[in-house]
Amino acid sequence: MRRRWRGARSMGVRALVLAMVMTAAGCRYASPPDDPVSTALGWFAYVGAVDIRRACAPGAPDRLRFVYNGLYDVEVRTYDVVARGGRMMLETTLRGGADLAGGIVVTDPLAPWRPERGATALSGAEVAALRAAVEGSGIAPPAVGLRLASNAYWWLAASCRDGDFRLNAWTWPSSRFDALAFPPILAKLDPIDRLIGAPRGENERPDSPYHRFERDAPGAASFTLDVGRNGLVGYQ
Repeated sequence: MRRRWRGARSMGVRALVLAMVMTAAGCRYASPPDDPVSTALGWFAYVGAVDIRRACAPGAPDRLRFVYNGLYDVEVRTYDVVARGGRMMLETTLRGGADLAGGIVVTDPLAPWRPERGATALSGAEVAALRAAVEGSGIAPPAVGLRLASNAYWWLAASCRDGDFRLNAWTWPSSRFDALAFPPILAKLDPIDRLIGAPRGENERPDSPYHRFERDAPGAASFTLDVGRNGLVGYQ
């Protein structure tokens, strides 16, 4: 599902709309939304880690979140490291184009658009390795002004540790992206048995009838997010 926000009349209106959506949805979406309707309301709040930022205070549980945008309507992966029942868990989702091969089921018409989900328990050493990889990848200071287009490839990471919230992103192609330390660790731990798609080129989609129209169309992004000093701050 591609969302186009270009109908807004000014960047001021767009920024206000985004702020309202993130404020309304920030507490609701501690995991990626399940369907297109909820995604339209909650995706920006989730990817901006609004829930993590609000809860990040001295004494709060540590959190990690990773988002991989491999062209928004082709592959989006998310990874949350959270405490569940006294154990640290890696909760993952994989969302791509709608799987319409089996048709639409009347009892669950949104099923083709729902993400694949998985979860696995993490050892203390694995959590420590992810934390070290995030720090080693340069989560601080944030790359203020970096633009994250929906029709491009990028990683985003957010963390809360000892009450300190951090968020940063890395776009492809760049030396920063190539030097990332955490994607190989996530790929090894991911309970979803499908490889992370390697960058192919901006707006370049697989040879699939579901993506043929988008591949042949001019390469315009559906949305663009901006990295700010304390999270995501805007979009087009």
